[in-house]
Amino acid sequence: KIIYKMGIQKKKLVILLFICFNAFIFTAYSQKKETSKRNKKYSQKILRDIVPLKQQNFMKNLGVFAVQYKTSTNAIQKFLLREKRKLFLKEQLKDRLMQEWVGRILKLQTTENGKALLEIELPVIHQDNDDEIPIDTNFRVSVETWKNSQTDLDYKTLILPETPLHAWLANFNEGEWVVFSGNSFAGEKDYLKEASPNETDAMLAPRFILKFKFFEKIDLSLEGQTLEGNTSITKKTEKNRGSKSIGLRTSNTITIRYYKYYRLSNYDWDYRRYIDRFNQLVRYNWNNHPPADYLDGSNPKGGEVFVTVTIKRDGRLNKFQVNSFGEISATMSNSALESVRAVSLPPLPEDFPAEELKVEFRFEHNRISHLIKKNFKKMETVNLLRDNKTDDNDSIFSKMEQKIIQKQFLTEARASFHEELKQEFSSHFRANQRFSPNLELQIELSIDVNGKVIEKKLVLPSKSKKFMLAVMNGLGKARMVSLPKSLHPQAPYSIRLRVIP
Repeated sequence: KIIYKMGIQKKKLVILLFICFNAFIFTAYSQKKETSKRNKKYSQKILRDIVPLKQQNFMKNLGVFAVQYKTSTNAIQKFLLREKRKLFLKEQLKDRLMQEWVGRILKLQTTENGKALLEIELPVIHQDNDDEIPIDTNFRVSVETWKNSQTDLDYKTLILPETPLHAWLANFNEGEWVVFSGNSFAGEKDYLKEASPNETDAMLAPRFILKFKFFEKIDLSLEGQTLEGNTSITKKTEKNRGSKSIGLRTSNTITIRYYKYYRLSNYDWDYRRYIDRFNQLVRYNWNNHPPADYLDGSNPKGGEVFVTVTIKRDGRLNKFQVNSFGEISATMSNSALESVRAVSLPPLPEDFPAEELKVEFRFEHNRISHLIKKNFKKMETVNLLRDNKTDDNDSIFSKMEQKIIQKQFLTEARASFHEELKQEFSSHFRANQRFSPNLELQIELSIDVNGKVIEKKLVLPSKSKKFMLAVMNGLGKARMVSLPKSLHPQAPYSIRLRVIP
C-alpha cells in the first residue's frame, strides 16, 4: 500500500509539473509575441517618419497592384493590371528620378574588373489603416544596377573604380540603411526599366534598374530607441511633413589601447630587462622586414595586428596566435608573426613565478594620410572633368558628386585628427601591471578650435579603480592639437575616448 501511494503521489507531481511548464511556455510565448508586435509597430512608425511621401505613395500603390495581380483569375486581367500600373508609374515618376529615397542595402559586390554592383530594397510602409488594404507578404521592391558588364553596355549603371561614388561606397556594408538618389530608364512594359525574368515576378517583386548618383548612411536613433540592426535614425521635426529632413551623423569615438607595444600574462616579477630586450628584437625584425603592401600604399587606412606567443621556462617559443583589426592583409599579418618567430630567447629568470609566460605583441599600422588625400585629389580632378561635360539636365547629379567629394575630405580630416589624438594619448600610458581584457573606460571631451578641452565628462567609469587611475594619469599628460580648419564649423568638437587594455 505504501508503494502504491508513493506511485500515485509521483504521478500527481509529474502532472503538476507538466501543467506548470506548459503555463510558463504559453506565458513566455505570449510575451515574446506581444514584444515582437510592439517592435514591429515601432519600426513602422520610424519608417513613416523618415521615408519621403512620394516613396510611400509609390510603395503603397505597387503593393495594391501586387495583391490584385495575385488574386486575378485570368491572364487578361493580369495584363490589364500591368498596363494600369504602367500608367501609375508614368504619372508618379515622370522624370524617372528617385531623389533622396530610403532603402536598405541587400547586395554590394564587384565584378572581376572592380565595378560595383548594388541592390537596395525599399521598405514596405504599413499605414494606420492597413486593415482596409491588404499587403501580400511576398511583395518586395528593389532598385539595382545590372549584375554584369554585358547587360550594362547601354545603361552604364555599374559603378566604375576611381570615381567618387565608387570610393564613397567603400564606407558602406550590406544591411545598412541609406538615403540614395538615382535615375531610372525607359521601360517598354513598366515605364521604368525592370529586370525580372517574367511577368509574375515583375508584379510581385519588381526590380527596377537605376543609375545611382548619391548615397548617405542613416544614423538610426530616435529618442533613445533603435530600429533593426546597429544603425540609428535622428529626425528633425518640421511643420511641413512633406519636407522632412534627416539628421545624418558620424561616430566620433576613438578607441585607444592602454598597452602600446605588449602586455604580459604575469607582471609579478622583474620583467623589464627580459621583455624589453625581447620587444627590441621583435621591433628590429619588423622594421627591417616591413609588409610591402602597406609601404606601397595598398592599405593606407592601416590597422592592428596582435601576435600572442607562449614562452616556456627554457626560453622556447610556441603556441603562436595572430589576430587583427582594420585594413590588414595576409602579408601584414605574416610580417608581424615572422618578426616574433625569428627571435631566440634565453631561459626565463629563476625567480619567474610560473611555468610559462604569455606575451601579446601589438603591431600598429598607422593611417598613411597623404596617400588617402592623394586619392581624393585624383577623384576630384576626374569629377571636375566630368562636370565640364555635363548638361543642365544632369546638374543635380553633378552637385551630388561634389557633395560626395566634400564628405570624403571631411571624413579624412576627421580621421587624421582622430589619429593624431590617438597617438598623443596612447604615448603617455605606462603599463606596469596586468589588467583584464574586459575592462573599459569612456570619456567625452569638448574641444575648441585651439585644441583646448572646455568640457570633460566621464561617461562609462571602469570597474577597476586601478585601471581608471592609470588611464587618467596618462591622459592628463597629453597635449591637445589644434582643430583642423575644415572642422572649425563643428566647434566645440565633441569626441568620445574609449580606452581598453
